[in-house]
Amino acid sequence: MISNTALGLLIALLSSSPYFVSSYVTSGLPGPKHRAWLKEMTVEVCDTAPGELSQEMCNRAPQLLSAWAKNPYTKTKKSNWKNKNKKNGSFVLSEHEGFPHHGKECAMFCEKILKRLVDERRAGNMDAIANTQSYNALIDVWSRTKEHGIGAQRAEQIVVGMQDAYSEGEVDVQPDLESFRLVLQAWSLASSQGQGREEHAPHRAQRMLEWMLMLYDSGENALIQPDGNCFEIVLNAWAKSNHKDAPRKTEELIMQMDRLYSEGNYKVKPNRMHFNQVLTAWSKSKPVDMPSPKQRQQYSIATARRAESILNHMNTISKGGETDYHPDNIYANAEQRTIDSANHDISPNIATYSAVCLAWAKSKHDDCGRRAEKILKQVEHRFKIYNDVNNTPDTILYNMVIDAHSKTSSNKAHVKSRAVLDRQINMVKKYGNKKCRPDVYSFTSVLASCASLNGSSSRKEKLHAFEIARSTFDEMCRSDVQPNHVTYGTMLKACGRLLPLGKERRKFTREYFRKACDAGCVGDMVLDRLKDAASPIQYNGLLNGHTRNTLPAEWTSQVPKNDNRRNTQMRSFKSNK
Repeated sequence: MISNTALGLLIALLSSSPYFVSSYVTSGLPGPKHRAWLKEMTVEVCDTAPGELSQEMCNRAPQLLSAWAKNPYTKTKKSNWKNKNKKNGSFVLSEHEGFPHHGKECAMFCEKILKRLVDERRAGNMDAIANTQSYNALIDVWSRTKEHGIGAQRAEQIVVGMQDAYSEGEVDVQPDLESFRLVLQAWSLASSQGQGREEHAPHRAQRMLEWMLMLYDSGENALIQPDGNCFEIVLNAWAKSNHKDAPRKTEELIMQMDRLYSEGNYKVKPNRMHFNQVLTAWSKSKPVDMPSPKQRQQYSIATARRAESILNHMNTISKGGETDYHPDNIYANAEQRTIDSANHDISPNIATYSAVCLAWAKSKHDDCGRRAEKILKQVEHRFKIYNDVNNTPDTILYNMVIDAHSKTSSNKAHVKSRAVLDRQINMVKKYGNKKCRPDVYSFTSVLASCASLNGSSSRKEKLHAFEIARSTFDEMCRSDVQPNHVTYGTMLKACGRLLPLGKERRKFTREYFRKACDAGCVGDMVLDRLKDAASPIQYNGLLNGHTRNTLPAEWTSQVPKNDNRRNTQMRSFKSNK
């Protein structure tokens, strides 16, 4: 018989997928009619009095549960969350794999069906089966409802109830590793930035992980020994939370994994994906409660240095060497435990190097460009010499290095940015690496570096910077890379800051503004930079009698919708209609 605990587990919230229990039931009807048919079948099962479900209806109930768990409202094919992320090899589910709509409705239908199975079992019908797989399907649908915090809380309640029921003798509902993993994933999704975000989600995920460890170590549940994937999910929850304690928490988790591994749990050996989550936490870390700009920059620099020390640590132990990476004695014994003959899985990949370059770019330190470029050269070397497929330099990495150079105060920043772009182009032409083909951000970042030349620079230096900007813009167009509104705004900024008043400045200001008009890229940024570069007479002449809110539609057709000027114009246009 089913205990009151198991029944209470299902009733709890009725008043207020990748893991399925059976084959998918389908009517073969179009979407709306199929959903209506599912609702009809569900109502028939749920409205039948307890004890009166036929064997056929008992068999149908798990199939209906499976159908609702897959969310029949969406046509998007959902991949199993255990599949690897194609970009970085991670096993962590991406946010886009949550249900886009009707997730809560599907979860409530699953709740009703499962409750009905429990009621039928309580009434003595042994054909009604509600087991761990059934509960896992329910947990999964709640974890992907897009309700984030609410869905994660409900998923956690279900697992807690399952464990309580199992402790009271209900062996059919013993939560397994999948049950807990789904709850961890739910809290990880809830930690994402955006609507429905749960501020304490990473804390809740870590608490669930600690509970798993306690239950397994005490012998209360032998099926839930945490593996590396469980730790990676919690690390991911911290890494993307932007919480001030995220870097420290992720490092502590890595050390806990190392300790468990040394004690014999070989499923939790730290690998590059775990370290990459730590690096993500550091690269996204922001100074909190630091009102002074100097303090904030010092924090950003310290963050970048910490990220680079982790990279060096990974390089060292992956080669079987010793490391001094244990500030504050956090890693005092770790290096000896993790150094063995099978540490190649800790070797950095492109995501590792990118995270460190991002940290340096964000630091805006005068040396950040050189430090980021040093890391890029390591990746290029491994690609050229060893043909390391895990370290194929890509467009994003080059863009980060170019951006790092552009954020320094050096009078040679634009030259160094352009040199990195030249190497990027050479990597494509000479080595056939299409993954690093320059995009609009690559070229525009070089333009920005030129336009941001120190105002105290000499006239000769400014003219040289403008020539680099011009040649870069021209090469961009020859490369079939379409400039955007930021590109044109940046070129106008270069005209205003690098060219002296006179004929040349008027000429190029007119040229780039008209190109922006022809490309449909006249947004707020272009207009603001035009006002800085042109005299009032030229500004009004180029606008040809138009104002910000009355520009021709063909001038603004390629401006993003979130551009304030374009939104104003579109609202005005609609009101005139």
